[in-house]
Amino acid sequence: MSKHTSGPWKTFQRVSQDCLAEIVVAADNGCPIAVVSNHAEFKNNAKLIAAAPDLLKVLKRIADAVDFNGTGHPLFDGMQKQMTDAIAKAEGRS
Repeated sequence: MSKHTSGPWKTFQRVSQDCLAEIVVAADNGCPIAVVSNHAEFKNNAKLIAAAPDLLKVLKRIADAVDFNGTGHPLFDGMQKQMTDAIAKAEGRS
């Protein structure tokens, strides 16, 4: 399993050496995880990146807590596989 920097992660703005505005996604200790340009779409991407550890944690909790077998509810059709596939992707196993 691939290990990632533990969350939570945060975002902040900085000015690069080229005087360009950047959004930094960083761990609590300040170590950078990702740096993106300060444009609207990239700002939103940075927020999504920063939320990744929390999203993975809650997805794992849901996957562990919900018994999808035998529900017969169309909402759950394929959902367990989608969750396990997403978790595996986040952990570098796919």
